[in-house]
Amino acid sequence: MSIVFCTYPADYATLLDESGYIHSQSPYYSGIKFPDGTTQATAIDGSGLSNKLAYWSDPNSLTYNNNLTWSNNGLLVNGSGSFTSLFVSNNLSVSGTITGSGYINNSYISNSTFNNNIFYRNSDGCFFHAYVDNLYDNMVALHSTNEQEPTWKLGIKPYSSSFTAAPTVGYISGKNGSVGIYSTDQNGLILNFTNGFWVKHRNIDILNADRNNGVAIYNSIAAKDALRVIGAAAQSANLQTWETYTSSIVASMSIAGQLTCQSVKFPNNTQTKAYIETFRNVNSNTLISSSDDVILADCSVSNTTLTLPSAINIGGKKIAIKRKTGGFNLILSTQLSQTIDGQNSLSINTNYQFITVVSDNANWFII
Repeated sequence: MSIVFCTYPADYATLLDESGYIHSQSPYYSGIKFPDGTTQATAIDGSGLSNKLAYWSDPNSLTYNNNLTWSNNGLLVNGSGSFTSLFVSNNLSVSGTITGSGYINNSYISNSTFNNNIFYRNSDGCFFHAYVDNLYDNMVALHSTNEQEPTWKLGIKPYSSSFTAAPTVGYISGKNGSVGIYSTDQNGLILNFTNGFWVKHRNIDILNADRNNGVAIYNSIAAKDALRVIGAAAQSANLQTWETYTSSIVASMSIAGQLTCQSVKFPNNTQTKAYIETFRNVNSNTLISSSDDVILADCSVSNTTLTLPSAINIGGKKIAIKRKTGGFNLILSTQLSQTIDGQNSLSINTNYQFITVVSDNANWFII
C-alpha cells in the first residue's frame, strides 16, 4: 500500500474563512472564472487605488471611478462626473461640477460639505428632484426654460424619472418683470410690471390692480354680487370711506347703511346735494361764487348789485337770492353777456322777496 500526498501552490489557494467568505492569499486574485466560460473580473487588485468605490460596469465585471472615493467620513465626489443613480448613506462632499440627469437620494448635506455649487443644463428642464419616499412620491423640483429671459418654477410635480416636466401645483414662478404664486396652474396670484397685480381663480381673472387703470373686479356669475364689504362682528367705523389724495373724506358708508357725500349728480346733469346748503349775509356789491347756495341781502346800507357766477360747466347749479329789509335797490346781474330769463339783469324791489335761478351750462333761468 502506498500513501500519496497532493498539494498546490499557496499563491493559487482559495480559502473559506469562519464567516463563510472566500478569500485568497497575497498578492491578489484577478477574479472568478465560471463553468460557462464567463468571468467575474475586478480592477480592485494590486494595481488599484485605495478607498475607491467599486461598482458593476456589466453583469460580470467590477470597476471603479477615480472621482468616487469612500472613507469613514462619507463619499467624496471630486471633479466632473455623470451619475444616473447615486446612493449615499452618510455625508456627502462635493468639489467641482456634477452634470447629467442623475440624482442623489437619502444623503446628508451640511453647510461645510455643500457650498457654492452650480447646477446647469443645456435645455429646458429641472435642475433637481427631491421627494419623500411614500405611496405618492410627489417631487419638489426647480425648473427653468431655455431662453434669454428664462421663466423658472419651484414647486411640486408628480413622480417622474424625466427631468423635462415643470412643477404643476404649489409652486412659485418668476421671470424678468413678473413673479407669481400658484396653487395650481388655474389658481394663483401674479404681479406684472406691465399691467399690475392679478388674481386668478379656476382659470378666470377676477381682480386686477393697475397703477394706470385702477382696480377692476370681474364677476363671472350674474346672480352673485361682484363685490361685498363685510364688517367686523362689532363694527363701529364706516364700512367704506372715500378720500382724496390729501386724505380729505369726500364720501362714506356707515355701518347703518347711511351714505354721506356732498351731492348726487344725475345723468341729465341735475344735481341734488346731500348736506345743508351754505348761505351768506351781504350788504354791499358781491360776486356770488359757484359754491354759494343762498344769498341773504341787507339793503339798508346802500344800493347793492349781486353778480352771478358764469353758468358754463355748472349745469343744474341752483342759487337762491333773498332780499331782507332796507330801502336801497337790489340788482341781480350776470357776467360774460349771459342772461337771466333772457335779461342781462333784474331788480328785486320788495323786502322779503326771493328768487331761485338755475344754470343750463350757458345762461341762468328763474325757477
